Amino acid sequence: MAGSPSPVGVTLAPSALGGRPALEIEREDGAILYFHRGTRVCGSSATAQHITAALVRRTGARAVSLDYRLAPEHPFPAGDSAGGGLSIMTALAARDADLPRPAGVVAFAPELDATRSGESMTPKGGIDPLFTRRSLVRQGAHYLARQDPR
Repeated sequence: MAGSPSPVGVTLAPSALGGRPALEIEREDGAILYFHRGTRVCGSSATAQHITAALVRRTGARAVSLDYRLAPEHPFPAGDSAGGGLSIMTALAARDADLPRPAGVVAFAPELDATRSGESMTPKGGIDPLFTRRSLVRQGAHYLARQDPR
């Protein structure tokens, strides 16, 4: 997916944020900080460029799509590649540090429970062949590196 043509109607520019490679996707006013999904083991700003560009086109906001360390090369606590969880943790960290808070957070199926024990794991069972409890446990093991998921 990273080798696909650039999205139409936006400008892509390699960038950096917090010392990490990132991809800026611009249109007009506002800003979106986009954390790609990847269940902690895959994904990048390049693989997320089309969804990020769609958000830019629909909102007219500037976006920065951040690359971050992935497991298994960077297991807990060094790396984390669950974009929804990172979005929520970033907003909470900003609040706790008394920094400006985002106007909102949109989390697409955030991974917030590393134990995979919550009831939300069951209702969609069998609907999404990619994100099953079994696959999430297997991918989470790369991130946890034998640490307690609690």
